[in-house]
Amino acid sequence: SEERLVESFSRFARSASCGVVFWDDGGAAARIARECGGVLVGFGDGCDYRVADVLLRDDGASFSLMIGDRTVARLKLRVYGMHNVANAALAAVVGMLYGVCIEDVERGLASFYGIERRCELIGYIGNRAVIYDYAHHPTEMRCTLETLKARFGSVTCIFRPHTYTRTAAFFDGFVEALSIADRSVLLDIF
Repeated sequence: SEERLVESFSRFARSASCGVVFWDDGGAAARIARECGGVLVGFGDGCDYRVADVLLRDDGASFSLMIGDRTVARLKLRVYGMHNVANAALAAVVGMLYGVCIEDVERGLASFYGIERRCELIGYIGNRAVIYDYAHHPTEMRCTLETLKARFGSVTCIFRPHTYTRTAAFFDGFVEALSIADRSVLLDIF
């Protein structure tokens, strides 16, 4: 249940020396992190580290990482999508909290090209990009499809559900995520 999930996360957070949480997720994680003295990263003014001036480009993204009104860094990414901006901001803050100088953080993020099977460009069929993504949860699918829709305009999604139980449990979420695509092709459950 959600109550048990929150209870488990709260117990875990209390055992950590420091938690870094993306505040804008709207979930209980940020509330618990704040109660446990964690560091909040996000787009809002109430965050310890704020993401601002986001620029999404075809070849990646860039953004400012702020503390109050002061720019700590201007970070450039070779991966695209707001979810990657959030992940990069979290990685930057964790690095800085553990003593990594901001120049090394900037270089590290600028040299990261993503990982296999997560929004991986496989090639082109004519002028259409073929992207492989292993998103197997509706939230991941929604992020990926929104990112691809913003980047390419038109998206055809070929989706192969992973298991019967996950498909049943998240059916409504899968339907909602797949509705982002212009066309969806459903394959048999793996």
